[in-house]
Amino acid sequence: GERQRLALARASVNSPKLLILDEPTTGLDVQGILTVRNYINHMKKQGVTILINSHNLSELEKVCDYYAFINKGVIVEQGNLKELKEYYKDINNENAEIELEDIYKEIFNVR
Repeated sequence: GERQRLALARASVNSPKLLILDEPTTGLDVQGILTVRNYINHMKKQGVTILINSHNLSELEKVCDYYAFINKGVIVEQGNLKELKEYYKDINNENAEIELEDIYKEIFNVR
């Protein structure tokens, strides 16, 4: 966790316009995850574009504004959460709130 926090601190030293983060919350405890999430939101407010690669879809819902689903190097679906939820609104038969994971399962035919 300390290494990831240090890496984030080092990445922001030169006031970047773009940050690319690969699985930024993997292996972190709850406090570490909250710290990383706050950092991402702070950098967004500073106008930094942040590209995040992650398998933690529920965490992505908390920090991302736009999503791209990639398969073998090709974007197969993209949009903001509202657009994606609207497009895939009929996939959930239980009338529960659609989550990013539900959309992922539909796109990649995971059951």
